[in-house]
Amino acid sequence: HPHSARGRPAAPPQLLALAAVAGNAQSRVGLESDAVALALLETEDAAGAACESDGFAGGADAGGFTGAGDDSGGRGSAGGAGDKAGTDAAERQGATNRYAILVTLLSGRLALSSSFSVLNLLLTDLAADLGSTRAAAVWATLAPLLVSASLLAAGGKLGDTLGYKRMWLLGYGVHIVTTACSALAPNVPLLVAARAVQGVGMALDAPSGVALLVRAFPARDRALVLGVHGAVGAAGQSAGLVVGGAIAQFFGWRAVFWAPLPFTALSFIIAARILDPALRGDAKQACGVPGAAPTPREMLREFDYAGALTLALATLALLLGVNRAGAHGADAPTVACLLAFPVLGALLLRIERQAVHPVLPMRALGDARLAYALAAFFMLFLSYLGVWMLYPLFLRDFAGQTSAAAAALLCARPVCNALFAPLTGQLIKHRVLSDQRLLLGGTFLLGVSFVLTLGIAAQWDNGSGSARGGPALSLGPVVQSVVFVVCMVCQGAGLGVSATVIRTHVTEVAGLEVLASMQGLLQKATIITLMIGTCLSVAMVPQEVANPWVPELAQRAPYLHSAAVYLATFALFCAFPAYYCRGGSHRPGEDAELIKAAEAELAEVSVRSDSQARDALEVAVGDADVHDDGEDGAGADDENARLLGG
Repeated sequence: HPHSARGRPAAPPQLLALAAVAGNAQSRVGLESDAVALALLETEDAAGAACESDGFAGGADAGGFTGAGDDSGGRGSAGGAGDKAGTDAAERQGATNRYAILVTLLSGRLALSSSFSVLNLLLTDLAADLGSTRAAAVWATLAPLLVSASLLAAGGKLGDTLGYKRMWLLGYGVHIVTTACSALAPNVPLLVAARAVQGVGMALDAPSGVALLVRAFPARDRALVLGVHGAVGAAGQSAGLVVGGAIAQFFGWRAVFWAPLPFTALSFIIAARILDPALRGDAKQACGVPGAAPTPREMLREFDYAGALTLALATLALLLGVNRAGAHGADAPTVACLLAFPVLGALLLRIERQAVHPVLPMRALGDARLAYALAAFFMLFLSYLGVWMLYPLFLRDFAGQTSAAAAALLCARPVCNALFAPLTGQLIKHRVLSDQRLLLGGTFLLGVSFVLTLGIAAQWDNGSGSARGGPALSLGPVVQSVVFVVCMVCQGAGLGVSATVIRTHVTEVAGLEVLASMQGLLQKATIITLMIGTCLSVAMVPQEVANPWVPELAQRAPYLHSAAVYLATFALFCAFPAYYCRGGSHRPGEDAELIKAAEAELAEVSVRSDSQARDALEVAVGDADVHDDGEDGAGADDENARLLGG
């Protein structure tokens, strides 16, 4: 069961009783084995007795029985100290390698993510320098998101199939080359093309990078590793806005691409030396294919190319339709894209059910626990990233804040996210709080932030006294700013806690066999919700703003309606904490099935053990009687040899 005893749902009493029965049965089998050993020892000569004693001692050590194995442990105790010393040294070496991998992979992630966040602020300068329009330059930010979102699931599958190191180095190398090409691009089309290829690199290295981190650390550190990984992503976005903005101001927009290259190249060289090339998922278990796991070359020949292509087209249709809907409304191309999405989705399910090695982890996705967690993750990030786009529009167009003032109010959110994600991993690792309590706490903080968002949209005084859409309660600029910062703190901390718990839950339930595939799906969901949330916020809030800004012309109603929409979206997410804390973190009826199967197997083993023990005792006692009667010992020796061989 994925939950531990402390602070988490206890095992069902039937399982506890079954464990006690199994322990008693094992002890009984161990005692009967000792009886067989004693009976056989009485029938053999001194040399045979020594050999047999060694055999039973080794067998008891290997099998874990409590009789002869305990008595025979003295001979190996002298080597135990040496083994322990070697184990400690290996553990220290392993810890050094683990943290070297952590620093190497995360430093590269930090350097690359910083350039993504700052590029949105430089589109105007970029378009002017390249002689194009801002509408065309915006594809430099959209192209890598569209491509990576379309290919992340396939990239994760390739990581599980061909090895995490191989795919991470390939994707990261594409990252480095395309970053340099972006810095050298002479026009917008070539820049967009380089950024699109960079999206391919993201799809290859992002899932395998998380898989390498998870596999490098023991299971008890899994939540901490995932929390630190999320914190570095949030910190990279914040650092990009600050450091990247300063670099662009003094050296131009091209320097934003040149600056991280030395760090990424160094990370690539170190990773090529220290990463384990043997790490990959278990294709046999992931696909449910009987027999030995296929080789990477066989998997590549049998790769689900049709499923990968259909999934990419379905994702592109959805994202292009949503993006066009925000800018052009319900025109013919928008409707065609949105209608193509469910058709391609149905075709994808048909292909995946027939594929030998499906690009989607169908066996894992059939788990109700995983399905609920993925749906909750999607709704959580849809509300979080959607309202994230709403805040700067509200501060700029309704509250009349300058860019510097708005950035100061907004920075608390990513900072708290970066702080609370690894803190949650530490709490899970040391069993300070249960997963359920952490998830409830994160959900509560998020709920407070969304309610405050609705109150801010309803009551913020922008200086007009009575803005269109309803009167405002005058709280003063200082109090309003404090309330807004509290909202940002609650939202950042709530996401850091909740997302870490959900990511850890998904990783544990899905298993290591499809580790990269599941991480690809989670990152795919993040990008899709980012684009959908951005388009929703832009569509619901008017973009025609008076210049210079006039408080009396600011409209309150669009922001109020948008805040209500995201609050309702978050309410859908709240169904998952209720399910998770009610004990729904495992499938209904799973315990009953486990108990039934375990009872049947235990009964079979017990009957077989009893029968074998009785037969061996009868034969041994009979041979001892024959030997005592003075009959020829040759037959007895042959029988003893047969028994020993058996």
